[in-house]
Amino acid sequence: MRKNLLIFTVTIFILSACGVPVSPAPEPTMTMPPTSANVPLSTATSATSATLSRSVNPYGITNSLDKSETLGNGYILYGHISWTDPLIPPYGASAQLASVKDANGKAIPFEYADTGVYPDRDELRQYWAFKLSETNLATPLSLSFVVVASLPVNGGSFTFDPGPNPKLGQKWDINQDVIVNNETIHILSVEQAGIEEGFFLFTMQSDSNIVSAAITDFAHPPVGGGGGGGGIPEAGDPFSTGFYYQVPLPKGPNTLTFTRVSILVPGDWTLTWTPPEPASVPEDAVHCYIANLPDPANHPCSVEQLESILGFDFRKPTLNDPRLVFTKAYWNGPSADVTQADLAGFFYKCPNDECNLFIAQVLLVSVDNSNIIDWGKTPSSAVEIVDLKEGIGEYVKGWFFQTEPWEPGVWSSNLETQRLAWVIEDVLFTIALDGNSSVESIEKTDLIEIANRME
Repeated sequence: MRKNLLIFTVTIFILSACGVPVSPAPEPTMTMPPTSANVPLSTATSATSATLSRSVNPYGITNSLDKSETLGNGYILYGHISWTDPLIPPYGASAQLASVKDANGKAIPFEYADTGVYPDRDELRQYWAFKLSETNLATPLSLSFVVVASLPVNGGSFTFDPGPNPKLGQKWDINQDVIVNNETIHILSVEQAGIEEGFFLFTMQSDSNIVSAAITDFAHPPVGGGGGGGGIPEAGDPFSTGFYYQVPLPKGPNTLTFTRVSILVPGDWTLTWTPPEPASVPEDAVHCYIANLPDPANHPCSVEQLESILGFDFRKPTLNDPRLVFTKAYWNGPSADVTQADLAGFFYKCPNDECNLFIAQVLLVSVDNSNIIDWGKTPSSAVEIVDLKEGIGEYVKGWFFQTEPWEPGVWSSNLETQRLAWVIEDVLFTIALDGNSSVESIEKTDLIEIANRME
């Protein structure tokens, strides 16, 4: 169980899926690769459970969902793709997530996430991770992957003559067909692209499952190469590949030879997943902590009960200050808008209602702190570093002043608003003090004392 937590919040940022390029790799010694034309492809199979499913295919490819992490407003799914056929080099295959749909066919937004682990140099494996942005899901979910693999080729070349004085941005139609691994690649056109002379970007297309390629000119050492395009590859779509000649450019015609191709690996790569069942929370416990609770020392819901709801230990302030009167403990409930944080904390006020103080805490990895306390908007010159019992904190006096509601706020250190923030392990504590007379009644040293007495 995590310790010292008072607020728990998770945010997910949604990005549309985009393609992952296949990294170039050294040429293997084999000369005749299996392709969709000369190797029988078995039907992919999948197994389904609450937490794991996988697809298998020729080349010894296995795409597996390894584990999931439950967040406040979504999930992170972790998995890997591996293969056994040495025709596909290290880093030569990728599993690209094309779509996620629930049991009703509704599209679920997702974005790439950090895998936190990387394959060894010679390992035939790559890792993937994706964030899902919803928790109210009709399960099971269907995760549709596209698997791309890089393979050596058995030859295939074409010629191109840029002429005596090619210009940047100039384009040429080629319209040549080349047989590569028993499949036809149509060389459509070429452009001298980029910002410097010498880089030629070729547009190609294949009616087979070839979706990208690498080329070279063996007679002229290259400066570099590269590919083009983006998104999830589809069979039959045009793709681009480049070659960078040294300048001055060689006199044409030039012969360019295919060295590798990337293919869409046939098969059903759909994985299925059902989120783990959440821990049950008694209905009376949820309502007990919804808002406006009595004194935390005597309220009907025990601290242990709240800890079981939030899933972490709970640090309380030990205050005995006549200038502050406890008003309520607060938790905005499990269905709260997480952009505002799944918030739990303690409210106090001054006896004559001249000030209000709120003590709260947030998990650093779970929320954009600036959305909670606007810390990111505060001028750095206004932030004072202070020493605390458990590390250091940041103290600020002042806030943003608006002359009119529609005018932007202007920072003023004369406003009687104080903030103190500090971190213990992976948890951010904040104390917020507001009120017309708060600075006279409670000062920076008092906020530091409150912070030092959180237990």
